[in-house]
Amino acid sequence: MRVSWRLTLGILLAGLWPHLGCMHSHSAKDMQDQAKPITAKKEAPAPAPGNRAARAAELERAGNLVKAVEIYEEMRQPGSPDALLATKLLAGLYMRHNDLERAEQEYRTLLKSNPNDADVLSSLADISTRRGHWGTAERIYSEALRHQPEHASARSGLAMALAQQGAYDRSVAEYKKVLKSDADAQCEVAWVMKMQGKGREALQLYQTALSIDPGHARARNEVAMLRDKGITETPATIVRLTTPLAPAPTTSKTGIAELQPAPSIASEGMSRLQMQRPTLPPLEADPFANLDSLSPNQKK
Repeated sequence: MRVSWRLTLGILLAGLWPHLGCMHSHSAKDMQDQAKPITAKKEAPAPAPGNRAARAAELERAGNLVKAVEIYEEMRQPGSPDALLATKLLAGLYMRHNDLERAEQEYRTLLKSNPNDADVLSSLADISTRRGHWGTAERIYSEALRHQPEHASARSGLAMALAQQGAYDRSVAEYKKVLKSDADAQCEVAWVMKMQGKGREALQLYQTALSIDPGHARARNEVAMLRDKGITETPATIVRLTTPLAPAPTTSKTGIAELQPAPSIASEGMSRLQMQRPTLPPLEADPFANLDSLSPNQKK
């Protein structure tokens, strides 16, 4: 039986067409793949500052201070936007672990970037407080309050510095601005007096607190403890401190004029307003004497 050549050609094309289509599809896909631009693999993003700071805080709590410091140092590499945050956190770490030299260095670095930062100034004053440099502490707390009068930590720090230097009335006035009651302020200063060995004066101030608030628990307990130690109230007589007049000259047996020694003035029985400032040991060299960042107005 004779088959037409057209029919034969049609059968062949029908069988081969699917394969030709697949080849065409694969070729087109290969060309598309070749046309795609070659891009480098994206690197993993750097940890966020908050994550690194949290990790450092966790290491500090675990006692691994060296690693915590390393993280903070990495955060403040040159050009890093996290440098200021890392310096603040690093200063706090040193302060918490009583490394006062390094803490001071970090806080002074912060102060250079913002000389009016009351938080940083207050922290620097805290360092002076820990060192017992009460005069320096007073000056820096005052500077902090000049920039931020409502800074509670600087205000209470100033009150303590004044009390330690014997400026008790000024100290009470400062404590009244930050504590809940006037009786609390009296108790804070009375505690300093007691630590300085001025039991009678402390007792008098605790009694002043009780006159303001008869139910004040702290004042009542302190009065009881002082009395148990045999400390009693000061005499009611008030000795007023005045400048003694120049003594009248007397004539000695040789006819030469002599001066009588000025009469001694008893300090017992003085009121709180008239108490003498305590004699404190000399302070060490002032570590903040050359603080470039402190305001020139402070010298006035």
